[in-house]
Amino acid sequence: GRDLTGRPFPLGDWGEPAERLDELYRWVETGALDTADWYLNDRVWKRRAARALRMGTAAGVVAGAALPLLDLTGALSGS
Repeated sequence: GRDLTGRPFPLGDWGEPAERLDELYRWVETGALDTADWYLNDRVWKRRAARALRMGTAAGVVAGAALPLLDLTGALSGS
């Protein structure tokens, strides 16, 4: 994905300060929304990977607890 590099500051005329401030407000708002979209999209794969790791850990814990119990009951045929 893209990284959070700065954008060039828009040049403009301050002859009409209210219009210029509105223009700058829209520029900042667009940048903020783009950054929020980037952040939310970038973390999707991280959330999925973390969920998969947690599920794998849970499965390992269950197997680690169940195997000794099965061995004690003789349910596992060993040598």
